[in-house]
Amino acid sequence: MLPDPYSPPVTLEVVDLPTPEVPPKILKKIEKAWGIGVMAGFLLGVSTLTASSNRQWSTYAMWNWGTVLFVLALTFGVYRKSRTCAVLLLIASVSWIGLMILAGKTTGMVLLVIFTYFQLQGVIGIFAYQRFVSAQLLQNKTRKLDA
Repeated sequence: MLPDPYSPPVTLEVVDLPTPEVPPKILKKIEKAWGIGVMAGFLLGVSTLTASSNRQWSTYAMWNWGTVLFVLALTFGVYRKSRTCAVLLLIASVSWIGLMILAGKTTGMVLLVIFTYFQLQGVIGIFAYQRFVSAQLLQNKTRKLDA
């Protein structure tokens, strides 16, 4: 006999896996990285706003607003603990340092190097976080299979 097509679907048992307790040292690195990213986006936004008040800089301001959105989007990815976003933000920061060196500009170099340092720490923290969570989930799965 065929099952009744109008009966409610059968639900499977949902097993909640415990969220692993991540060491605070790892989380602190990630928090500092996205905090620095928000600060960098804010400072870029303020500098763009002041530069865009002059009508001669309209094209510059348009590209710079794109950079602000880029930094803030990648910072949100760092907040969500995305390895890809963290690495892209670090690459962007290192490339901006390289461009400043090639252009011969030293204004803001110290601040950019500090931002890059914290973003590097964030990349290290996110990779450690992903490794830790993966190990915990694997350990929970093998524990369930053994039981």
